[in-house]
Amino acid sequence: MLVPAAILGFAVTLVLIPVALVLALLYAFAIVLGWVVSAALLGERLTRALKGTGWALAVQVGLGALVLAVLGNTPFIGGLIGFLEASLGLGALILTRLGTQAYAAAAPAAPSSTSNTPTSA
Repeated sequence: MLVPAAILGFAVTLVLIPVALVLALLYAFAIVLGWVVSAALLGERLTRALKGTGWALAVQVGLGALVLAVLGNTPFIGGLIGFLEASLGLGALILTRLGTQAYAAAAPAAPSSTSNTPTSA
């Protein structure tokens, strides 16, 4: 929600209109890329749930995109679903550094060594 406000703020000034246009294009590209990543992840999980092996990546992405398109066009909640799928896909893309590294989940925090019992001094 901050990016559209920044684009509008840049577009108000005459000098920063080109920056606003470039930022708007990058923002639109990021949203579409996040949607495609969400479709790929959902398609992979759907084919795994259907016990499918050897499905092409394009078929998996197409299946995921079809499900996301149907969910995104549902009345009342379709906009929220579209926002969440683009956000989650873009977040996954950022966490894997554009898909170049596997995502390593954070290890659970170790229990603290402090005790809740008061010590006498």
